[in-house]
Amino acid sequence: MIAVKNILGAIRSRLAKALTTNARQLRETNARFDAALANMTTGLSLFDADGNLVVWNSRYIEMYGLPSELIQPGVNITTIVEYRKRAGNMDLDVEAHVSGFRRELIDAGTGELSLQLGDGRTISVANGAIIGGGWVGIHEDITERLARDHELANRAAELARTNMRFFAALSNMTQGLCMFDANKRLVIANSRFREIYNLPAHLITAGTPLQHILQHLDDGKGDATSDRYLETHPTMLNRDYLSVRGHEISIKRSSTPDGGWVATHEDVTERRRAEAEVVHLARHDVLTGLVNRSEFNGKLKDASDDLKMYARGFTLMMLDLDEFKAVNDTRGHPAGDLLLIEVGRRLHSTIRETDVLARLGGDEFAIIQAGGPDQAEGAVALASRIVSVITQPFDLGGRQAHIGISIGLALAPLHGDEPEELLQRADLALYNAKANGRSHFQLFRPEMLDVAQAKQSAEYELRLAVDRNEFELHYQPIIDGTSRFIYGVEALLRWRHPTKGLVAPDEFIPLAESTGLIVELGEWIIQQACTDAASWPEHVKVAINLSAVQFKDGNLFDVILCTLVASGLSPGRVELEITETSLIENPEEYRTTIRQLKNLGIAVVLDDFGTGYSSVNFLISVPFDRVKIDKSFTQGVLHRRECKAVVASTLVLAQGLGILTTAEGIETEEQFEYMREAGVGLMQGYLFGRPVPIGQLDLHNLSLKNGGATSQNRRVNADAQAR
Repeated sequence: MIAVKNILGAIRSRLAKALTTNARQLRETNARFDAALANMTTGLSLFDADGNLVVWNSRYIEMYGLPSELIQPGVNITTIVEYRKRAGNMDLDVEAHVSGFRRELIDAGTGELSLQLGDGRTISVANGAIIGGGWVGIHEDITERLARDHELANRAAELARTNMRFFAALSNMTQGLCMFDANKRLVIANSRFREIYNLPAHLITAGTPLQHILQHLDDGKGDATSDRYLETHPTMLNRDYLSVRGHEISIKRSSTPDGGWVATHEDVTERRRAEAEVVHLARHDVLTGLVNRSEFNGKLKDASDDLKMYARGFTLMMLDLDEFKAVNDTRGHPAGDLLLIEVGRRLHSTIRETDVLARLGGDEFAIIQAGGPDQAEGAVALASRIVSVITQPFDLGGRQAHIGISIGLALAPLHGDEPEELLQRADLALYNAKANGRSHFQLFRPEMLDVAQAKQSAEYELRLAVDRNEFELHYQPIIDGTSRFIYGVEALLRWRHPTKGLVAPDEFIPLAESTGLIVELGEWIIQQACTDAASWPEHVKVAINLSAVQFKDGNLFDVILCTLVASGLSPGRVELEITETSLIENPEEYRTTIRQLKNLGIAVVLDDFGTGYSSVNFLISVPFDRVKIDKSFTQGVLHRRECKAVVASTLVLAQGLGILTTAEGIETEEQFEYMREAGVGLMQGYLFGRPVPIGQLDLHNLSLKNGGATSQNRRVNADAQAR
């Protein structure tokens, strides 16, 4: 009995001890559980099968801002959701929400949903069914994660866009681009790089060794496995320019931090060709392809420098085509261009490779001939060859053309060693060659320089005379041949030189024309003559001589029109005298001006008739009012048969065309009578009066010799008035 009691006591003692130990362990377990719940970063909620809250943690309460008095064991899920809705944390149908995820748990055992709270946070809820019909929910605030994910997504999208733009830029680059790493393996290359070097697709993939690309460019001849292949191969490694299969490639390289490099490759073949063309055009004549003036001047300076340094003599030739303008005007500019091209070819065929041939402009050419043992003989021989080949007929589109060439030669160092000096002297020789006839050449002679200097001095004097108003007009009467009454006067220019006295026009008019001063002088003559004539009797006309230069370079029509308006002189009292030689250069342009002048009522006279080769042609083509028989025929008419023939034929032609005639140079009564009997209408010459200044011209008391008009019968007959 005692033993049984001891055993039972021991059992009770052990049971008590076991229960105490289990209780302690349970408390410890619960404590650890509570600590785990408290330290969770996510919210936790556990509901039984009826939807009543069993377990939760503090994060769950904080996440939804739930009051402690609400969150108690046994509170229903619907109550909690309704509170959250009232607090503004949810905007949904409570019943639908609760029944929805519970059905999902029954069907699938799990359920996930995302809740957007009123304050902008996003909560992810993962529900899982538990034994007994309840469920446990894990609540996680994924707001920051979503923001990070969104940012990462934006960065990924931006990176994708950047990559797309990068690859688009690579694909559309006009240069080829490639990048190699430190091991000389391809990192990236664009399609243009492949096109430039005509590479197969597999050679522009990442990782391709540079050796393989170079071997392909070598047409497989190089040994890509050799260690020294890259060291001995210059391609792409140490050249700025590379020639590959007829193409010029420009290469620009930059090192990368990893020991590799990036390079651009540009095919500059066309650019170099264009640059070469620009350089060529800058130095050569576009039409003929010959050296132009600028380049020729440089070559001439080089020749001059060589002469001074190495005593290498040379000859400078200036060439000018004869009759080129006639071909250009009559057959048109295309024919003129074709002629210049052929002239260039022929000239080139006459020179050596060491010589320089240039077209300076227009129909002007120049040659630098390298000197030889006999420089003068070689220069003359070349000039003779040139004259010979140029005088041969040219075929211009099936029609032949004949021209000549004039050449001026200056020998260096005989005639100088400076470019400007040689150009001046070759030009002087050319001027003399042209003056001595067609297809001729001249070597420079020192006296040419004396003549040029004298001409230059005369030109200076002439310009000074214009500035100082040293010119004056003299007037010579023109007489009606029937009545010997005065018809008009001719204005004649005189230069009253301060030391030489009165200078005749033959001594300075050619110089005035060659320098262009005749335009300014001619304008003054027109203005002065019209102003003087405005004060004369109304029946007296004034005749004014015109130069071809005034037609070509001056505004002749405007000058005359303005002068008539300013002076008040009637256009019907003005006659303009033009020599036929003035009309040869550009007859069509001059005809237009002549017609404009005639439309004003001005008479136009052909002066010095019979002295030119085309007088009849001009009489027919230009509407002249009168012709003047040159004094050479007038003064020879009594003794020379040919002069009589010219006078007779002129009168017949004039009568047939309805044109009046004037005979100039009448000095004797016999000449006057002959011309009057022959039918000449008007007379002019020393017989009736010499040219005199305006102050000595007495139109009211003009008395003519040998029965001429007196002061009592000064009138103009009906015929003169009609004319």
